[in-house]
Amino acid sequence: LTILAAVFSGDPAGGPGPGDPQERNPSGTTFSFEGGAFSMAEAQYAINQGPHAAGLPGVYKLGALYHSGTFDDQHLDNQGRSLASPFSTGVPHRHGGDFAVYGIADQTVWREEGTETEGLNLFLRVGGAPFDRNLIGFYADGGAAYTGLIPGRGTDVLGLAVGYAEIGDSAREFDRDAQAFSGIKGPVRDHEVVIELTYVAEIMPGCTIQPDLQYVFNPGGNVPDPS
Repeated sequence: LTILAAVFSGDPAGGPGPGDPQERNPSGTTFSFEGGAFSMAEAQYAINQGPHAAGLPGVYKLGALYHSGTFDDQHLDNQGRSLASPFSTGVPHRHGGDFAVYGIADQTVWREEGTETEGLNLFLRVGGAPFDRNLIGFYADGGAAYTGLIPGRGTDVLGLAVGYAEIGDSAREFDRDAQAFSGIKGPVRDHEVVIELTYVAEIMPGCTIQPDLQYVFNPGGNVPDPS
């Protein structure tokens, strides 16, 4: 059992302000805490980790994030009106703090006889955050990795994974309101999906190459086609 915890500067540029945050902090060494603090904690439980373990190895994780800064509402202004309304103040409602929780499972499910590392490994990761102050309210991904699939290539890894990101209810309500007030039809953002295929090949000890192919469905959560 392993417990990890850390606290970071919530906004190294010093909190909300004019201009690009990276231009306000060009050296990356400001480390201001005026933008709040970002805290993370994670518990990890590992099973069958020894070379002579009775079962197959796995790691299970449960974590949480908390940011003490302030965050814009994705839908409502500071008077409770829709930000898409022509009567809106244009100033988003501000939320104090933000958080997320997540879980990860990483488990070897099959191992080639007579080897310590070659075989099939599966993983699943799920996380959620409040819809009202986050564009992405739910995320999940999962996949498989096979080490040593090709005979004689015992350190190579073939991986296939799928990721799913769901646009929060508040952002979708903003899209619907924008259409209603403008009278212009358009897509309502909903989700984005990515499929990834990759292969890690060791060309000499300590040196690998990794071609990677990704395909994204609904880029940006189904944003309008610019053409």
